[in-house]
Order: sequence, then C-alpha cells, then structure tokens
Amino acid sequence: MFQDTDHFEFAPTLAQRKIIETAHIGDVRLCRVTSTGHLIRLRERHHATILVPRQGRLRIDTPKGRREAGPGQVIVLLPSDRETTVIAGSAGFFRCDCALIPVVPDHASAKGAAMHLAVAELAGVDLAATRLRETGWVRQMMDLYVQAASEEDSFLVEPAAREAASVLIRETLYELAIRQLPREMRVKAAPGQDWRIVRRAEELMEARLSDPLSIADVAAEIGVSSRRLQQAFGNVRNCSPRERLTAMRLDAARRHMLEAGHCATVSEVALACGFGHFGRFAAAYANKFGELPSVTLGCSHG
Repeated sequence: MFQDTDHFEFAPTLAQRKIIETAHIGDVRLCRVTSTGHLIRLRERHHATILVPRQGRLRIDTPKGRREAGPGQVIVLLPSDRETTVIAGSAGFFRCDCALIPVVPDHASAKGAAMHLAVAELAGVDLAATRLRETGWVRQMMDLYVQAASEEDSFLVEPAAREAASVLIRETLYELAIRQLPREMRVKAAPGQDWRIVRRAEELMEARLSDPLSIADVAAEIGVSSRRLQQAFGNVRNCSPRERLTAMRLDAARRHMLEAGHCATVSEVALACGFGHFGRFAAAYANKFGELPSVTLGCSHG
C-alpha cells in the first residue's frame, strides 16, 4: 500500500493475516485494509493520507507525538515519517479505509500543481493533532468509492465520473485539514476584498460547471490561496466554496432538465453539470428542490 516502507511485522498472535484491496481513481489510491494486527514503519514523501478505521484502533507515532483513532474517527496525515501500530478489535480483526492522495507537484498537470499549492499552505501543521468526530459524510464517501471502484458495471467506468470522484476525494482531504488548523493560523479577513474574491470565483465556477473543477483550481486561477478562498466564502456566503459550487451545479441541472425534458436522461444531465455519482446527485437535487430529477424531466412536458 505504501511505497517507502522501512519495516513491517505482524502482531504476536496465532493468526497472522493482512489483506489489502486497492482501487485507483485517477492518481488517487483507495485501500481497504483487513489485518489481525501489525506494525509498519515508513517514510511517506509523496502522499497525504486519510484514514477511516472501521474495527480496532490505530496508534500513529510521528516526530510530533502520538495520535490514536478508532471507529467513528478520521485521521489526516501529510507526508511524514511515522510508525503505525494496528490493534485488532474484539472480533480479532482491524479494518480501515484509506485514501492516498498525491501532493507532490506535477508540473505537467495544472490540477496537480494547484493541489500541491493548497496542501503546501498547511506545511508544518500537525494535522493529526485533532481527531475528527462527526465525520459520517467522510465514511460514506469512502464506502461509496471503495465499493464502486471494484464493481465492473460501476458508474466510475465513465471518465467524467472518475475525474469528478478524484476531485471530491482531494477536496475532502483539504477541507478535513482546514478544519484541524488552530484558530490562530486561519486567514484573517482583508476588509473589502471578500466580495471581490467570491464574485471572481463564482464567475469562474459558472463558466466551468461541467468541468471536474476543484477548489484548489479555482483559487489558483483567481490568484488567491485556498485558505483565503475558503475564508471569503465563509464570510460572504456562510458556506464553503465546494458547497456553493454544488448549489450552482444543481441550479444549472434544474434549468437544463426543464428545457430538455424527455430529450435528456438524469445521468446525462448529472455528468453535464459536473456530478460524478448519479445517486448522490439525485439525493442532493431532491433535498434542494423537493422532487427527484426524474420527476422534473417527466413534469417538464406535463
């Protein structure tokens, strides 16, 4: 799973087993680990990591100290030297979902460079210092993509859906990391600039609704940091840039369906408006407009 492993050993139990299921979504690696317990020492230089324990516990020692997490918690780690001890639960197994996300700049890829700049803003911050609670949406996302990536007839066979999924996983990493920043490290408001930043960002979002656009891309293109963009949207819209982009895409999807009617399908509209998963699109649409997208398509000629 990790490329730069210095040492690995099983826990001293009668049963010694480790199974790793791996799926690739673009350059993001998703792993589901099942183990009877083990210790791994590594030097991760190229990837940020999201760890979502399902059974058992994680104990992670970094140069900045020890962190622990169990079911119901999420840990985010930037590239670092670390020693991880995996402790099996009462049923004798440890299970964990893991996302490995490249953060080393790819100069041939604007998206890779934008994400690197976003993560570089967090350099030196101990992101594992706070164990995140109430992160059911992260667990649901990992469940969705780990399972879908292994299905032959998955929605992820569509290139646009895979790219949208990759962007969402990267965005999740960044938003989790931002939530762990100490308050004193958050960007202070620059009076009079927030509205200008939001307007420029929304103009870019509107022009590229169908693209697999990440918030790191938006920030890079309008010339601000990702943290500054997050802060401006929080002040002006009381939401994150990703939440605003999703709302704009939903509005565009409704307009498209009302105009197209039976000439379009829900999946076509979802992909055209930048959504990578049709079920989640339908749920978000129903939550916003009070009806399923299939009903909108049927009613547009009614």
